[in-house]
Amino acid sequence: MKDLLSNVKFLRVFLLIVAIAFAVVCISLGISNYAAGVQNKVLSEKAASAETLQETVGMLEEQNESLTDDLAQAQAELETVTAEKASLTAEHDVLTRKHAELEQAYEALRTEQESRASEELAAKNMEESSAAAVQAAAEPSEPSGGRTVYYTRTGSKYHYANPCGNGTYYPCSLEEALARGLDPCGKCVG
Repeated sequence: MKDLLSNVKFLRVFLLIVAIAFAVVCISLGISNYAAGVQNKVLSEKAASAETLQETVGMLEEQNESLTDDLAQAQAELETVTAEKASLTAEHDVLTRKHAELEQAYEALRTEQESRASEELAAKNMEESSAAAVQAAAEPSEPSGGRTVYYTRTGSKYHYANPCGNGTYYPCSLEEALARGLDPCGKCVG
């Protein structure tokens, strides 16, 4: 019976060892299954993240192509506008020079016209003066009341006789001659 007891003890130890080994194997399998699950979950998340990043990269590439096209179009428009600006600037310079030339020509014509108008006015005034003097000399005016006396335009005396000396004489009344401050001629008035 001792053998049996030692066999039972041995069996118990053996079973305990087997149970412990089984528990260790189960725990190992559980941990590795858990680790595999966690790893699968992480891989799954990384795959989803990679897919999202791939979609984002695709969208950004499309936007980049669109922006590149827009940039090329904007650069072409800028070149066109720059060329137009240069053309307009050159045209502006030409027009500015022509404007300055026209202003100079206008000023010269205006000055010439003013000079002619001034000369014509002076000639007209002189002609009118001459005509008035000729008319005044041709048509002696009748003095208003009193005795008629004669005077010269440059003289300081009045005369009874027409002519008393050399020169052109104009008639006026004695009152007008005195009002003008003329003195009597010593020769003809006495």
